Amino acid sequence: MPRAKQEAAASYQQCPARNREAPLPPRLRLCLVVALWRPRYHRAVRRLVKLAVIALGIRALWSWRKRRRAAATGATPAPTSADPAEELRRKLAASRDDEAVEETVPTPETTVEERRTEVHEQARTTLDDMNPPDDES
Repeated sequence: MPRAKQEAAASYQQCPARNREAPLPPRLRLCLVVALWRPRYHRAVRRLVKLAVIALGIRALWSWRKRRRAAATGATPAPTSADPAEELRRKLAASRDDEAVEETVPTPETTVEERRTEVHEQARTTLDDMNPPDDES
């Protein structure tokens, strides 16, 4: 640490911007800013890296404790049935019941051609209602 301060002091002493009697030109002002900022740059980066490592450590510790507690309480999922084949049979029977309900839907009494002509007729009447009559006066 003392060495960084000595280097900063040395670069500050070498900087021609140290003379404060006249306004500083931009180049010399930059020299002063760099001399004062350079030794402190690594502190901010170190602090950022340290915070990131601490946050990752806390997260890892938290997930480890969570897994440990889950293992201690025996939070493993219990099997739903002893025989997987029996479970599949039950699901198949339930799906067959659904198909039987769908088959009871009544079918329309009109044929496809009758329905098609009915729809076309409705469309023509709707178009006639939307188009104004052509009056030739």
